[in-house]
Amino acid sequence: MTPRALATGEDDVMDQLIRKTNETLDRMAELISQTQRAAYTVVTGINHISRGNQSLAQRTEQQAAAMEETSATVEQLITTIGQNTHNTQRADNLSKEAVAVAQVGGATVEKTAQAMSEMAEASRRVVEMMSLINEITFQTNLLSINAAVEAARAGDQGRGFAVVANEVRSLARRSSEASKDIQNLVREIQEKVANGKEWVGELETGFMKIIQTIKQVSDALTEVSLATQEGSQGIEQIGRAVAEMTDVIEHNAALVDQLAHTTDILNKKSELLQSMSSRFVLAEESRVDFEEASFEALITPSRVDKKPNKWPTPRASSPRWTPAPPKEKESRELEDIDSELGEGFEEF
Repeated sequence: MTPRALATGEDDVMDQLIRKTNETLDRMAELISQTQRAAYTVVTGINHISRGNQSLAQRTEQQAAAMEETSATVEQLITTIGQNTHNTQRADNLSKEAVAVAQVGGATVEKTAQAMSEMAEASRRVVEMMSLINEITFQTNLLSINAAVEAARAGDQGRGFAVVANEVRSLARRSSEASKDIQNLVREIQEKVANGKEWVGELETGFMKIIQTIKQVSDALTEVSLATQEGSQGIEQIGRAVAEMTDVIEHNAALVDQLAHTTDILNKKSELLQSMSSRFVLAEESRVDFEEASFEALITPSRVDKKPNKWPTPRASSPRWTPAPPKEKESRELEDIDSELGEGFEEF
């Protein structure tokens, strides 16, 4: 692109043609320079994208591994909570059974207390009856003494009656002694019944406290069971959310792989474009020093210089070159990947 025709200075048609041709060549040189700059910019940008894509791929893999570990932990937690729920329900059922047993025991203790009260009342009646028997025995003893006195007054005729009176007195004495023994025994029974009644009352109070405590435990276990079931449902929802997040991360990882493949293809195309544009020989002021130029400077658009360039003496022009059209296979591949990537990364 450096050879230029020199005007003769006569300002004729040929000079005008030469000037127009040189202007066209200048603009083509600037266009090729911009193409080279753009190709290098694309290659550099794709390299940046490639490095970022590698970092993204690593982070995506780390996220996938972390989500798998989280999913396993959540599954284990679901299993543990399920076992806890089962154990809590079982404990709740056992506590309810214990309440029923304690209620039966309380009813039995209450019946026992009632029976002890009846025994105490029966013992009191026995004591009253024994008092009556003692009174009858005492009166019988007096009668036997009076009969003995009258028999002694009667002399020989009252001897038989005196024997009977002595026997009656002896029987009354033995009855009195037996009555006293029975009274003492009944009093001991009354004391034991009173103690037993007191103990039964304490036992009944203890059973009532046990029943109340077991009911409180049963109510607490019921609340714990309900809360555990709700927690289990929440953990299951978390598990489903983690599974969905894992699917999204796997889908994003596949998109990252496709993006890497697309970036590789674009990099090859850009290098091919850069190689093609480098075949043109440009003037010094139109050339781009890619080693010294920064990426920020390259992406800044340049303006076409309107001033006429001073070109050296014309020389033989370079052979004409025509760029080859892109292959259909690679074009279709780019279009397919672009349509797939067009769906975008999923968010969660």
